Amino acid sequence: MDRSKVDTNYSATYLPPAVNQPSSEFLLGRLKSYWQSMGVTDPMQVVVLSKRALQHAYRLPEQPEIDPVARALIGASAVLDDWLIRSLNLQNNPGNLKAARAALLSGVMPGWPNMVLYPPGTDEHPLDALRLAIAKPTPELIPRAMPTQQIRLFSLFGLFRLLWRKICHT
Repeated sequence: MDRSKVDTNYSATYLPPAVNQPSSEFLLGRLKSYWQSMGVTDPMQVVVLSKRALQHAYRLPEQPEIDPVARALIGASAVLDDWLIRSLNLQNNPGNLKAARAALLSGVMPGWPNMVLYPPGTDEHPLDALRLAIAKPTPELIPRAMPTQQIRLFSLFGLFRLLWRKICHT
């Protein structure tokens, strides 16, 4: 066998291409879609919220397994969560934070993007509606033994059988 024709540099052709860092415009475009899906319609609000999300994303600890777009979306979620924690005094309680986020996105407060952009305390009236819409947590489960129940099955065929037995045995 002639070994001179064997190419030993095969790894470069089979490795996946290196991932380039996406541009800020690309990330802003993804964040624009995210904010629009959350109900933000004003283009200026989208830009300001997206820039805040990118600032949050850049402050996150470096994790190479997280895609830059995912980091930007995590930053957008952090912008919303930080505002909810500050405005509603949730003290970073995950259960209450999830309930507050669900209440906000249910449409109780249509002008919520304006409130996120301005400092807390400027207008408390819409926050009262949000506080009322937050679902209360369910009580903790208490394990108890369930009493045994007899299950009585009902079928029309069974009734005919009983009727037949009564007619035949009388």
